Order: sequence, then structure tokens, then C-alpha cells
Amino acid sequence: MIPHPVLAAIAAHTQAVEFGAVQCHLELCPKCGARPGSFKLHATRQRQFLVIVDRLIQRVVSALTRWKCPCCGKTFTLYPEFALPSKRYVLQDICRLGRQYVSEDGVSYGRGVQVDRMAVCYDAGGQGRPIDDRVLRGSTLHRWVGFFGALKETLQQAWRLIRAKSPACDVFRRSHIMPCWKYRSEHRREVLQTCGRLLETDRAYQILFDVSVFTHLATLCSWR
Repeated sequence: MIPHPVLAAIAAHTQAVEFGAVQCHLELCPKCGARPGSFKLHATRQRQFLVIVDRLIQRVVSALTRWKCPCCGKTFTLYPEFALPSKRYVLQDICRLGRQYVSEDGVSYGRGVQVDRMAVCYDAGGQGRPIDDRVLRGSTLHRWVGFFGALKETLQQAWRLIRAKSPACDVFRRSHIMPCWKYRSEHRREVLQTCGRLLETDRAYQILFDVSVFTHLATLCSWR
């Protein structure tokens, strides 16, 4: 049986933390902007992650690492390739559902969190059956879209790096027109458009740099 890729990535990261094999690959300190050469591991803490597998939400415990800058003495969290700040669900699921909502005109928040028009439920401890009546709600997807829609500085920095790497890339010129029924205010329309642009830009960024915007760049931009 082929292992779920996100679950495999979480397991590999957890093992790396346990054996002290995690490294911080940032060149700049996200707090002071200095180039110290290396950062010192400051602390680790456990974190529960939720992964959507088919129609079930599985709980997995891993760890996040905090690093200390020798120049300014401040610490910051380094998020692995599957994690986001203040989010229990993994990045891959959040991006997939968020991209589907902003790119498909007929998808509502409620429909966007369903699989084959059926609710996504919590797994009963890995037994393959729902643990209770709780399901993934459309309000959760609404918050995810808002989170991505607020990362304007990250989007601008990604565009700048893409232009420098590949001037022919036109990802920053593409329009993202949202159906009027998906927003009730000008502010929400802008949030949806920024979310759509960021998620599409992330695809181009991964092709050019072989890494996601959210792995290092968003941390350097202080998740703004």
C-alpha cells in the first residue's frame, strides 16, 4: 500500500526532530534581517496536525522547532513543509481546498469542504470510522481563504523573485475575477483575489525554485 505523502512527510520530520537532524536553512533572520551564517536551535514543542485522507480527518502529533538568532537574540518558529502558523490542518489540504474555492465559480464554502458531496469527518483513532458527529465546516475554509488573502507582502516578494528568475513568467499579470456572489464587500473581494493570486503564484514559485512560497519566504516576510 502506497503511504499517504503528507503522513510520510510528517513522520520523516518527526524522526528528524527526535534525532536532532533538523536544520534551519534560512539565510536571513526574519526578526532583524541579519545574515548570521547559522541559527541555534532554541526549543521544540509538540503540535497536533490534521490530515484529510479520503473522507476522514486523521490526527498526527509532530513537532515544531524554534530557532535563535545570534545577532539580535530573538527567536522564531520554522515551519516544516506541511505546517502553517496557528493552523492544525496541513498546508497541502488548506492549499488544495482554498485553490478549489477561488478558482471554481460554482464552489461554495460548504461544497468546498465536501468529498463527492459528502461531509469530511474525524477518524476514530485510526479505525477508519467517524469518531463523532463533527465534520469539516465551510467556516473553516472561509478562515483559510482569509489567511492567504492577508499575505500581501509575501505575494509581492514572491513576484519580485519570480521576475528576477524568469522575466518571461506572466503569473503576476493574470487577472483573478471573482463571482459577485462570493463576496459582500470590496474588502472581501480583494481578499479572495489575493488568495487566488498567491496560490497560483505558489505553483509557479515551486517550478522555479523547487520549494513552496510558504516554506521559507513567508517566514522571512513575518507571515504578512
